[in-house]
Amino acid sequence: MHSFAIPLFLIAAGCGPSNEAPFSPFDADGDGVTNSDETLCGADPNDAASTPGPTLLFGSGSSTDPYRLCDPQHVQLIGTEPYSPAATYAVVQDLDFAGLADIPQIGGPDEAFEGTLNGNSYAFRNVPVSGGADAGLFYLIGQQGVVHDLHIENATGTLGFVAGVLAAENEGLLDNVHIDATLNTLNHAGLLVGRNAGEINGCTSTGSIDGANIIGGLAGINTGSVYQSSSHATVSGGKRVGGLVGMTTGTIRESYAIGSVRGTTYVGGLVGTVFATGIIEDNYSLAQSVYAASVSGAVGGLLGTVESDTEWNGVGTRGTTTSTVPTLIARNYVSTVVTGGAAQEGLIGELSGELAQISESFWNRDLTASGTAGTGITDAELRDQTTYGAWDFATPIWILDPSIAAYPYLAWQQQRGLE
Repeated sequence: MHSFAIPLFLIAAGCGPSNEAPFSPFDADGDGVTNSDETLCGADPNDAASTPGPTLLFGSGSSTDPYRLCDPQHVQLIGTEPYSPAATYAVVQDLDFAGLADIPQIGGPDEAFEGTLNGNSYAFRNVPVSGGADAGLFYLIGQQGVVHDLHIENATGTLGFVAGVLAAENEGLLDNVHIDATLNTLNHAGLLVGRNAGEINGCTSTGSIDGANIIGGLAGINTGSVYQSSSHATVSGGKRVGGLVGMTTGTIRESYAIGSVRGTTYVGGLVGTVFATGIIEDNYSLAQSVYAASVSGAVGGLLGTVESDTEWNGVGTRGTTTSTVPTLIARNYVSTVVTGGAAQEGLIGELSGELAQISESFWNRDLTASGTAGTGITDAELRDQTTYGAWDFATPIWILDPSIAAYPYLAWQQQRGLE
């Protein structure tokens, strides 16, 4: 926000400040805040008692009159008295957090965010993130919570167990949220969220994340749905590491990952581990490389491991409950170099159980020669639409246009103007 400076020659001429607020076409009420900034924040530019500040939000919190976030410090007011965690908040300009050592977390174990945060396609820039367990800008986005049309750029920090830049956990809807960050973490972590039990639609991530176990470019754990989302991030960790998601029992559709992925075992270009009930349909991995450091590790171009007969035990390791629900893997492709591990598998590093149903899924055998799941095809075949049989190029879900990309890409990428 900008103040209106009075020229020195006017002060010398007796036109300086008096007991009455000076009139200015830029600051009508003389409160030191320009008319445009007051209007942007929802204040009355003609009323000196209505002045924006870092501890005051204007608006009523309704969907038609949201609380307006026009200062970086406004973000930490979300969900605090008198601003309800079920209210609607709107970002009204790009906010730069440079110089702030930390941002207090929104919510806590007993208070989920059940409102709406509308980013209006503005950005939070230079965001510092820190914390131990359950770290993120939000502690928990609840089932009624919505965050949409928000960019978070140049976020950096060191986080602990269950962590993401936006939220530790999501049970609501994240739509069109874009993260660019550099994170060091422990377990169950992703650049967007640590655990997703809700919906992630149209979200992306870039940057890098380095952690321990169950690490993903977008989400650490997915028990909900990921749809039309992507990660370009560099991802590294220990067990169950994926370019998009570390571990899933939920649904991942029409999504992709293209960053490099590195772990010790259960390493996949898209997902580290798929447990029973997982659905992986209409996705691709063009990961720069996929590598497992352990000589006995499982590594695959798309999925590190599929444990189709075992339900997840809730803490990140194989459970003891036998599933009767099939794991569906359909219409996916991979073109990447897979290295390390016990064997270099083009599609799936390790497959256990009898319930995996794998159909019309391919890998580029010119880059990774071996594979026991799916179908290995040549690079030329990967570029040929007739290879893909019943894949939907009509609605379309998929597009193959050599003038834009060598391999098939998802129709939403073209619709949103993404590369």
